[in-house]
Amino acid sequence: MGALVVNEESLQALKKELATAKKVVILGVGNELYDNDSLGLLAAREIEKSR
Repeated sequence: MGALVVNEESLQALKKELATAKKVVILGVGNELYDNDSLGLLAAREIEKSR
């Protein structure tokens, strides 16, 4: 898997928008039948559990 590239300016803009958001939707996309394609699903499930 390659390194995650983060654009600091975009990240700060996203944080600013989320700070005032009333609601946020998280869509976990992936296929749990394939280990290397299930990260989105697993992340969404963990976020849901932490609510």
